Amino acid sequence: MKNREIYETLVKEWLQTYGYNVKSTREENEYHSFDFYIEKDNIPYSIVEVRSRQEITKGEDCTLLNLKNRGNKFMVSSHKIINNKKLSENYGVPFNFIAYLIPEKIILIWEITDKKGNYLIPLESATFKTQKSLQGGKAIRTNYFLPIELCKKIIMNDPKN
Repeated sequence: MKNREIYETLVKEWLQTYGYNVKSTREENEYHSFDFYIEKDNIPYSIVEVRSRQEITKGEDCTLLNLKNRGNKFMVSSHKIINNKKLSENYGVPFNFIAYLIPEKIILIWEITDKKGNYLIPLESATFKTQKSLQGGKAIRTNYFLPIELCKKIIMNDPKN
């Protein structure tokens, strides 16, 4: 199992402890821009994108303090937000973004859209020159920045959660 799958499984198991039915889109044969969708009492609840981060940059752990020192924002590819906003609108469910900060075992949850696809938080964007793929090359990509102060923070293994 890859690291990403391990952390997605951890988040799914955590959601299931609260009575949510979590279905992975990876188990289906079609492409989805989100990782899984959540139901509660057989009613669609949300589509969810999950990201896990060990480092912000090489040698710099992805921790709340380090994110705060970098503008108190979490960077996400713009296509993930734009595509899932459209799907939120089409499916009539909210879109949530979940980030798992590996070094601190903290889950950050943002409610990005309501069930009509309307943004619930302000989004900043910026365009960067980045590496195209693992094989190299250059690409220009736009990213959004999710404000840390507008997310719910869950510390894993904390008895209060």
